[in-house]
Amino acid sequence: MSDGARLLAVLLLFAALPSSALEPSRRVTQYMRDGLRREDGLPQSSVQAIVQTRDGYLWFATEQGLARYDGARLTAFGRWNTPELGGNDIQSLFEDRAGTLWIGSHGGGLMRYRDGRFTRMPGKLASGIIWSIAEDSAGTMWVATEESGVARLRGRTTDFLTSKNGLPDDTAYALLAARDGSMWVGTRGGLTRIRAASIASYTTREGLPANSVKTLYEDRSGAIWLGTRGGGAARFKDGAFTPLGTREGLPNLDVFAILEDRDRNLWIATGGAGLVRLTAGRTAVFGSGDGLANDTVLALLEDAEGSLWIGTDGGGVTRLRDAKFVTYGQADGLSHDVAMSVCEDVHGAVWVGTLGGGVNRIAGADVRAYTTRDGLSNDMVFAVSGDRSGAVWVGTRDGLNRIQDGRITIYRKKDGLPSSAVSAIYQDRRGDLWFGTPDGVSRLHGGTFTTWTTRDGLPANFTLAITEDHGGNIWLGTAGGLCRFDGRTFTTMTSRDGLADDLIMGLNEDDDGVLWIATRKGLSRLADGKVTSYTREDGMTDDLILATLDDHHGDLWVSSNNGVFRLHKDELAKLAAKRTKLLHPIAYGIEDGLRSNECNGGVQPAAWRSADGRLWFPTVKGVASIDPSHIRVNRRPPPTRIQQVIVDEHAVPIGDVVRLPAGTHRLELQYAGLSFLAPERVHFLYRLEGFDRDWIDAGPRRSAVYTNLGPGQYRFLLRAANSDGVWTESPATLRVEQLPFFHQTYAFFALCAIGAALLLWAFFRWRVMRMELAFSAVLAERARIAREFHDTIAQGLTGVRLQLGLAADAMESDPAFSQRALQKAESMTRDNLREVRRALADLRAEVLEGDDLGVALQKFAVQATNGGSVVPRVLVRGEPRRLHAPIENDLLRIGQEAITNALLHANATHIDVELTFRRRRVTLRVRDDGVGSDPHLAENLARARYGVAGMRERAGLMGAQFAIRSRPAEGTEVTVDVRA
Repeated sequence: MSDGARLLAVLLLFAALPSSALEPSRRVTQYMRDGLRREDGLPQSSVQAIVQTRDGYLWFATEQGLARYDGARLTAFGRWNTPELGGNDIQSLFEDRAGTLWIGSHGGGLMRYRDGRFTRMPGKLASGIIWSIAEDSAGTMWVATEESGVARLRGRTTDFLTSKNGLPDDTAYALLAARDGSMWVGTRGGLTRIRAASIASYTTREGLPANSVKTLYEDRSGAIWLGTRGGGAARFKDGAFTPLGTREGLPNLDVFAILEDRDRNLWIATGGAGLVRLTAGRTAVFGSGDGLANDTVLALLEDAEGSLWIGTDGGGVTRLRDAKFVTYGQADGLSHDVAMSVCEDVHGAVWVGTLGGGVNRIAGADVRAYTTRDGLSNDMVFAVSGDRSGAVWVGTRDGLNRIQDGRITIYRKKDGLPSSAVSAIYQDRRGDLWFGTPDGVSRLHGGTFTTWTTRDGLPANFTLAITEDHGGNIWLGTAGGLCRFDGRTFTTMTSRDGLADDLIMGLNEDDDGVLWIATRKGLSRLADGKVTSYTREDGMTDDLILATLDDHHGDLWVSSNNGVFRLHKDELAKLAAKRTKLLHPIAYGIEDGLRSNECNGGVQPAAWRSADGRLWFPTVKGVASIDPSHIRVNRRPPPTRIQQVIVDEHAVPIGDVVRLPAGTHRLELQYAGLSFLAPERVHFLYRLEGFDRDWIDAGPRRSAVYTNLGPGQYRFLLRAANSDGVWTESPATLRVEQLPFFHQTYAFFALCAIGAALLLWAFFRWRVMRMELAFSAVLAERARIAREFHDTIAQGLTGVRLQLGLAADAMESDPAFSQRALQKAESMTRDNLREVRRALADLRAEVLEGDDLGVALQKFAVQATNGGSVVPRVLVRGEPRRLHAPIENDLLRIGQEAITNALLHANATHIDVELTFRRRRVTLRVRDDGVGSDPHLAENLARARYGVAGMRERAGLMGAQFAIRSRPAEGTEVTVDVRA
């Protein structure tokens, strides 16, 4: 069969099968049983009501609080942690159409739970005893109370129906909103039906078995079932009551709950005799001796996956569920729990050999045991197998037994067997029977035993398995290897030939002619002369293989010391051909109906495929069977819920968005997949979008932890698969926002960007300023040089020009004077050149090297006017002192410029230079009596503007006050005042 055809067949099979429920044909004791007790987290052990809300959670009402169950954890609510609850003694639970959970208590009144919050109802319903809650087709809530009859809640208004309105009694115990729109009320004094405006009441006079009606239920047919205190149960249909009491098989007349499951089993909870199943008119009781936590049953619920939850008085909760395997043990009639061997006879009965209880025959619901009391040679049975004549052969520790028509014939070593202990039985195609013993193998043909041992070629005498291949060869599995017997010779194969181990536990040839060899160290496959062995390293569930069965659907079923598992034979072939690297077995264990994962083997037959296709496996706790063609599959994907968010070890509320404070180190998200059939096998995938690149396979783990998330928006996604691999289609989601520190915000980054831009701008401006300063320095140097050139060359040339003028004027009249003037001009030229070089080097004027400022000004005045008609007068006031060199130099240059201007442009007859020294200040004043500010002077000043500008610049550089005062015909005065 191709992979596509196999997948289609599986899908069609699944589509045809109902989800898990409680199969009516099974014994009550054959359902899987487990439960919850106070030790598991229930607030208290008396469970008075059970409900499954549409979000998937199970809720249990106890005398000491409320509990919510997710399959792995119980969360308790009570006054100790939920002050909104009116009382801890919870009597009733009901979920309305809107998804609100209504909670009725004993003494604490009525409460509601929605969106994670409990609310206590106000008014008269805020206290007292609430026995039952229901909702009618119009959305009106009905509440059964202890003393006030029935309350009806319509929006914000509440009214009460009591005995004054026609109820038999003001104590109302039970409510039922029937499908026909009527409301049924069970009270302490009888039963009432309210339909439209009419009220009809029923008591024992109308056929009620008792007036105190404790529970009401409507089955699929529309019949109303009621349970009473002291009167048993009754069915109301077509206006008549049909009682169900002790005569009809009810073991107790106190009935507290009734429920019809999806397989039409009717379950009746009694007040002291356990739980009763009514199926097709037959009753079966499930009590404390069968695994029920307590024989007083208070509440029943069938959950969405078909499990039956049973609330008991003092024993917690017991859960019954169907399983893939059906197991028969002592509770189901077997004489002993340890099953060693199993087979089917020609009549379809199943025989089970036990280790201490003889052999058992199972035919439908009947179980018959054959033990030493019936003539069996020994109750320690190793092997059991039927032959084609209808006889059943039983190998025990002490003799071989043949059972036919109730008579037992015993064969021992004295009758030709190599040993009286027989552990393997097989019938070949010719009808001969083969028996494996610790001392060799024997064949029974025509009433005669023929034995072979190591002397004849067996690798070991201890023979544990026997089979015949398609070619008629007999294969023997021994403690020393595998051998083939063709009728004449033995050919042996051992671990040296590729077998997983030399101790052969079982043999089985499938329809394709492949021989499967079970060993204590793995599974071996012999096909076309090639041996391939498979172990845990290849994906096997266990290495101790006890037996194998071909199910005719392409799968190989393997019993082991770790349960039963199923392998696809085509996958085994692919691994043998090295076309795949790993096997993917489907494992079955206690969660699937095995009462123990430890199967039994080392005998034959240690597994059996019956005529109806069922597979049988002996275990240390009974014999288990499964029908591969009708494996019930739970098609309900588990609802996923994110239950709690823990931030740095503190739980935080869950809203649309969970915001994590800045600096959060650890985020833990606890979640659930609400499948209760096998919660330990619920498989989870999760992903944090924005962090995880792909889905994280969490397996059965129910929490996800993240540390040191970066600031930002995230979305947590959760998917789950139930134990049959059915995945949720839409994941549960939760938005998570990690808040940043300020230094992680966009505002901070923007400020940083602005700051960086400002820094860059500041750096740019600094560079520009550096360039400007450098350029300014160049300009200043140029200005300085210009000033120095003006104040040295121009002033020096002025003196030279005066001397040359004097020389020219006296050349004829006084040649000697003219000669002296020329010599003076030459000397002044040399001095001028020297001053130019000093000015370029930014050195102190030569005249200041040895003299103070006053003397330097006097020397310049004498030199500039040597032989002229105007001789400047230099007057020094105060106490002369040497000044800071730059100031002294600049004052000298300003004085020189002022004297030169007076000589060249003012036509002055007197020039007065006054240098005044005061404390911390020096004032230089140069006055002349020249033309002052006339047009001619203005023109001259314009031509001499650089000299005036130079004086101003020098004064500015010193930080001095500079002034020029001039009036027509009154001369000019230049004043410089500087702090020095």
